[in-house]
Amino acid sequence: MTTGIALPLQLAWIVDYVPAWLGPALLAVGLLFMFLSMAWSIIRGSDSASISLSGLLVAFITLGIGLLLVPLYFEYTYIAAAGLLLAGRWLEGVAATRFLSKIVRFVTSTGSTSLASTIKRRLRRATIVFAVLLIAGWGAIWVVVLGPVFVSRTYDLTLVWTLSVGILSILGLGFKFASIDSRAYETTPMFVPMVIGVVLAVAGAQLYNFELFQQVIVTGDIEISISAFDPVLLIVGNVVYLGGYYWSTRKRLQALS
Repeated sequence: MTTGIALPLQLAWIVDYVPAWLGPALLAVGLLFMFLSMAWSIIRGSDSASISLSGLLVAFITLGIGLLLVPLYFEYTYIAAAGLLLAGRWLEGVAATRFLSKIVRFVTSTGSTSLASTIKRRLRRATIVFAVLLIAGWGAIWVVVLGPVFVSRTYDLTLVWTLSVGILSILGLGFKFASIDSRAYETTPMFVPMVIGVVLAVAGAQLYNFELFQQVIVTGDIEISISAFDPVLLIVGNVVYLGGYYWSTRKRLQALS
């Protein structure tokens, strides 16, 4: 999963995220950010101070194609969700090698300061993640002890879990993009909304309830849905993660040699 916390997120194999529209909505907003960022970059061209006519024409054609693809998105949302989940796993695998390169530089005495700052940054991020989990835990205790706030205890507990998964997904990928050289954000202004779009889209894909080959079991107030696509996606995602990790490791070791 995109947050790197696989076991809690595997609860999605049997319990759907609520509300069901949250995942597709985040996915759509993220794709919109990405699409508009690319269109604006095409319009501006290589010269950030002017708008080229050819770029404007290409952008209008791109927007037209995008509008034509909207009905396909609503019909085949699961394809976009699966693709973005795998893209998130690739990014996670690539980002995981950053700490490896820091350790290599530390061992070779070429970057001890960089390693120290990386450890401090990871500790700060771990504190933020722990705070989210703590708030989610207190929210769950509130629902169990004092009763439901919205619909029922089952729904409210699932809602707390859904929100915590969504926030952790956004934080996980956001932290990885925050590690990118700041010059990329300064030289390319549209890189920021593009990153926001990617983060929201991947988080939305994480919260998407896949219904392919699904079996639903209803017992009282509890509805359990099991989709055969979830474990398949997990296996493929791990393969993609390892591919990203291997590719990035080779690149970094070549750069260090």
